[in-house]
Amino acid sequence: MDIGAYEFQTPPGALGPTWREQFGLTTDGSADAFDRADDGLNDGQGRVCGSNPINALSALRLLPPTPLGGDLVVRWQSVPNRLYFLVRNTNLAASPMFLPLATNLPGQAGTTTYTDTNAARGGPYYYRVGTTGP
Repeated sequence: MDIGAYEFQTPPGALGPTWREQFGLTTDGSADAFDRADDGLNDGQGRVCGSNPINALSALRLLPPTPLGGDLVVRWQSVPNRLYFLVRNTNLAASPMFLPLATNLPGQAGTTTYTDTNAARGGPYYYRVGTTGP
């Protein structure tokens, strides 16, 4: 699984001092590309995802899909003030690699859930979740 967070990198210095100060980070943007939480997202990506840059458990992550009859329930760690999108593919060698499955999914506190009702055809299925930020 791939969460696709690297497609939405924030340019260095674009985070804003208020957000940085909230977590005790330098306010000049000099460390925006640093992965302080060691969660695979730099501080800029964490800002876009709404995660806490000093807590490794706070990151945009897909959780294992759960079968529900002929459907698949896809869940990811999320926050309420973000809109998410979900893309899917069955063949990682295909072009384009991922196709849109759902957009403008409102984030929930803790996790957000989407039921893929078109997953009954077998698989394998590869998902990617992303957000465009606040």
